[in-house]
Amino acid sequence: MGNLESIEDINSFSPNLEKLLRLKPDLILGYRSHQNIYPLLSHIAPTVLATFDPLTPWKGFLAFTADALGKTQSAQQIMANYYARLAQVKAGMGRERQTTVVSVCMLRESGLFLLQKATLAGVILNDAGIKRPSNQLFDVQTSLRKFGYSLFSPVSGELLHEIDGDILFLFVQDIVGDRDLNPALKQLKASPLWSKLKVVQKNQVFIVGVYWVGNGPISANRVIDDLFQYLVKQSSGLVGSS
Repeated sequence: MGNLESIEDINSFSPNLEKLLRLKPDLILGYRSHQNIYPLLSHIAPTVLATFDPLTPWKGFLAFTADALGKTQSAQQIMANYYARLAQVKAGMGRERQTTVVSVCMLRESGLFLLQKATLAGVILNDAGIKRPSNQLFDVQTSLRKFGYSLFSPVSGELLHEIDGDILFLFVQDIVGDRDLNPALKQLKASPLWSKLKVVQKNQVFIVGVYWVGNGPISANRVIDDLFQYLVKQSSGLVGSS
């Protein structure tokens, strides 16, 4: 992935315009939600706002970015490699893995959230033909209507069974700041309901990184790395490469 420490974080959801101005960009790529600050952005540099299908956010944003930068062919190759890797995952999964139900959950200071199917991880698991619990298959509109979130759904402590599955991918990195979530994780594991989950009893809970809610091919490949590590039989001899 290379060294990303020198990259300035301007907050993609609510951009810091002062930081952005200091960076003196030649081009600004933004989301449709930045329409209200478009006049300010366009005074800093030529600005293009994404208008892609919200049901496939990371793929749409990749195509949009490639088109804006004249890199469409490169994006097509990235997607070809993506589907080739998923084909390897499918080929490497044993029969029992092909019926495995995979749950994906994130832990934040505000609680637990299930990842719905329009998240990066949800799209990848769907493309790989991997089964998900029915409570993690809501589309953007349904999730927004039911839970008030377009991509995630909250889970209360009393309903911890909702995160269960044959395998649970759980990430505990704060997606907003640098808060230490280890105390929250310890509290979660101390819950009497935690030990009753079949995925816990089978020792099939895997802690993964925040890239599971990423928005691009680098994150996608890291998620696929995890699928190779935890879903593909070690005896298959298949090795995924980013």
